[in-house]
Amino acid sequence: MNEQENRKHVFAAYGSSLGKSYGDIRTYVATRKAPPYKLSSAENKLFRDVMWDLAMQGVIAPWGPEIDTLLHGARLTEYGHECIAHEQVLPHDIDGYLTNLRDLMGDEADEMLLQYAEEALECFHRNNLRAAVVLLGVAAERSLELLKGTYLQTLDEKARPKALSKLNDRSLRKRFESLWKRIEEAKIPDELQDKLEGDFWGAFQLIRRSRNEAGHFTPVETDKLTALACLASFPGYIRTLFQLAEHL
Repeated sequence: MNEQENRKHVFAAYGSSLGKSYGDIRTYVATRKAPPYKLSSAENKLFRDVMWDLAMQGVIAPWGPEIDTLLHGARLTEYGHECIAHEQVLPHDIDGYLTNLRDLMGDEADEMLLQYAEEALECFHRNNLRAAVVLLGVAAERSLELLKGTYLQTLDEKARPKALSKLNDRSLRKRFESLWKRIEEAKIPDELQDKLEGDFWGAFQLIRRSRNEAGHFTPVETDKLTALACLASFPGYIRTLFQLAEHL
């Protein structure tokens, strides 16, 4: 019995009129085999792996007094200590993270950007790290597109077409270098200027994690701590870019 068959039988067991305990589900899966209806050691291990995977996906959840005993001695892992060390709204708190992001954008909060950020958080929670980083890059790109639109609104109608052609260059880097050049020409308060360069190019680097210079998607390599760092720094980028948009 392979993993796919195992998972199919687990779902069938939960959909049947049988009891829903761990033992009931395992018995149901075992009876899908030929007599003597017993899982081998390897099949039993696979069954546990499937059940744990479903728990990690939020499909099932452990229940009963044993969980209280199990969690009574819970401690932070090494990764947990890294999370707490950020001293920011953690990506593990999806509602808090999104509320904070919305507050940073103020009255001009962009729903599309928030949707991409939420999907990135969901992928992070499911340990789909590549997808999380790619979606966060899309959210960052959305923020810079909003900034570009705001900048264009500061120009008179005759100047916009020429500026737009430069800001729509096929090269991703040239597009953002052009936007950065235009931003540098604006009179920006010193307190905003100090934060701007790092946050503008930080947002650009989020996009570059999954794109090449031409803007085409490329393979993404990441790990949990890198994805956490990207998500933790993203609100800071957004705060600065929306402050700049408001100034413009």
